[in-house]
Amino acid sequence: MSNLLFASELGKRPQVARLIEPHTAGSGIFTCEALSGWAGECSFVVYEVDSSGSPISGSETDWIGTKNNRNLENLELTAGVDRDYPVDRTYLIATETAGGRNKLIQGLKNTLNDDGTLKAGVVDFSKIPNGSVTTLKIASNAINNDKIADNSLDGKKILDNSIQLSKLSGVYSSTKAVEVGTWIDGRKIYRKVYSGKGNVPLEVTVDRCATVIDMRMVVKNKANNGSWRTVPWLYDTADNSWVAGFYLDSLRSVVVMQLKENMRNAYWWHFVIDYCIEAERG
Repeated sequence: MSNLLFASELGKRPQVARLIEPHTAGSGIFTCEALSGWAGECSFVVYEVDSSGSPISGSETDWIGTKNNRNLENLELTAGVDRDYPVDRTYLIATETAGGRNKLIQGLKNTLNDDGTLKAGVVDFSKIPNGSVTTLKIASNAINNDKIADNSLDGKKILDNSIQLSKLSGVYSSTKAVEVGTWIDGRKIYRKVYSGKGNVPLEVTVDRCATVIDMRMVVKNKANNGSWRTVPWLYDTADNSWVAGFYLDSLRSVVVMQLKENMRNAYWWHFVIDYCIEAERG
């Protein structure tokens, strides 16, 4: 039976009902002359009157039950002791009882804390109608990257200049591969930085790459007062000590540095590679 009990049918006054068939203790039913205005599930009081029509002290019992035509069934005794009730002198009144109130409170406590706040887990997605949550109901900073599905946003959903740099995760890292985009066949593109102080080494071990999308290198040379130069260095000079290039040896996962003396002699260098981990598709 529901915890939400009504004292009457909506908009109607429940009439006082009179028992027309004897009720025996434990029978689980009251058959009445009429139950006009009674709610489908309700609390009620039963009492017997004497020959003068006055209630007999101690005859009252409190119940919760279900109306079925002229019968009250599915009975739950909430106060007093079930007893035999005779016809003609037994009356039933639909009214709020302590038992009915307790049932209502228990129903509320199933979903509410004592301070009136909702209990944890009461509201889940099945309880929220589609399209009912608006931006006004979402707290600032409540949605992070973990809650957004991969490939779920496109440029049409983002206003120009609407994302501050402080809200973007870094796209360069020397400690981990950072996802920076998607290649033409749908594979994810990752970026990683390899760097160091001092002279450029002959080889640099890199993460395994299935497909290289881009590679670039910058060196701060000790010559020319610490000049920054890109590799390869394409300036045409008769001095081949400035010749510089590199390539990725896929089998060994190393970048081979082909830098001559002036280019290798450096204060600082860094190498950036964009690549796909997955093998080519199709």
